[in-house]
Formats: sequence, C-alpha cells, structure tokens
Amino acid sequence: MADLKPKQQEAAALITSGKTQRQAAESVGVSSQTLTAWAKKEDFQRHVQACYSPPMRACKQPCKGFTSGQRKCWQAS
Repeated sequence: MADLKPKQQEAAALITSGKTQRQAAESVGVSSQTLTAWAKKEDFQRHVQACYSPPMRACKQPCKGFTSGQRKCWQAS
C-alpha cells in the first residue's frame, strides 16, 4: 500500500469515525472536491478499509481517532 500524506490519513480516520467526506475535508483543511478525488483512488480506499479491519482497530494506527460503532459509508458526502 502506498504511503498516504498525513492529511489523507487523518481524513481516512475521520471518515471511519463517522464523519462525512465534507466534515473530514473541512477538518483537514482541504476542499470537498479534493477529498472526493482522494476517495476515488485505490490507495485511499484501501486505507479506509484497513481502518475498519479488526487488526487496525486493535492498534488504532495509522487511523487515529477511530471509534467502533460509528461506521458510516466512507463514500457519503
């Protein structure tokens, strides 16, 4: 898996914690269009899915801020 930039990692964590793409974009300081473009990339999609997997939930890395029970479709905007 290719390394994501810190803002992309943070956005992925926010999405997996239940934030919408629009909320995640605002929180990391990018436009919703930028986040939509990231969400279309396989590396970002894999990272979001990895945040949902049990091993990633256990260590909470690199998906800081993940909380279980707040899953929303990461494609929601």
